[in-house]
Parts: sequence; structure tokens; C-alpha cells
Amino acid sequence: MAETNLERYHRWFEEVWNQGNEDTIDELLSESSTGHGLGSEPVMGPAAFRQFWSAFLSTFDNFHVSVDRAIESGDHVAGCLTVTGRHVGDALGCPASGKDVSFTAQVFTRWSDGKIAEAWNLVDMAGLYQQAGAL
Repeated sequence: MAETNLERYHRWFEEVWNQGNEDTIDELLSESSTGHGLGSEPVMGPAAFRQFWSAFLSTFDNFHVSVDRAIESGDHVAGCLTVTGRHVGDALGCPASGKDVSFTAQVFTRWSDGKIAEAWNLVDMAGLYQQAGAL
């Protein structure tokens, strides 16, 4: 039986974010993908995503994403996430605090041919910065 987009969505967070598996980026992210909400400009394609991903992961120790709930409708999957880790790097634009953080995110994706074609990321950056001591 073919894997659903909802199953791929769960795999994306487990394999790419929790396990740090770079091969899954190539498997599940379209060459022409666009990621919104990951910075001031959209992140276009796997190479640009890898740069963002690598910098973001290097900012945390014990990084973990939990998909709290997710729903699929046609070629779209939306989910509510909880992200935890220890702030140990400077990539957020503030000095590493060594503090444990827990913040939420909502990620909406559009899939095409089994790959993420577009993603909209709404991350509680204010909560993250406050916990890290940057606010």
C-alpha cells in the first residue's frame, strides 16, 4: 500500500529533524520547493533548506519535534508541533544560553508527487527567544 502524505509528514519530522537524516530531505523535498516562515525570505529548494536546517540544528542540543496532531486534506497536511531542546548555539542571532526551551509551531504543507512542494511555518519565535533569554 502506498505511503500517504500524512505518513510522509510524520516521517519528515522524525527522520529529518529528530534523527538528522539528510537523505530524507532529498527523498521528501521537491527540487522546486518553497518554504515560508523560516526567515525573512522564502527558502527555495533542498540546497537552501539544508543551509537553514543545519544552522538551526546546530543551535540546539537534544533537539526534538513532536507532532502533536496532524490532518490531511487532499494534497495538504497541517500539523501542530511541540519542539524541545537546549539552546547551545548562536544561529538565532543571540548568544547561546544553555537553557532548555520548549516552543510550538504549526506547519502546513502542500505535497506533489510524494514530496513537499510548499510549506508554511508558523513558529512561536517570541516564546523561544524569551526562554533563551534574548527578550
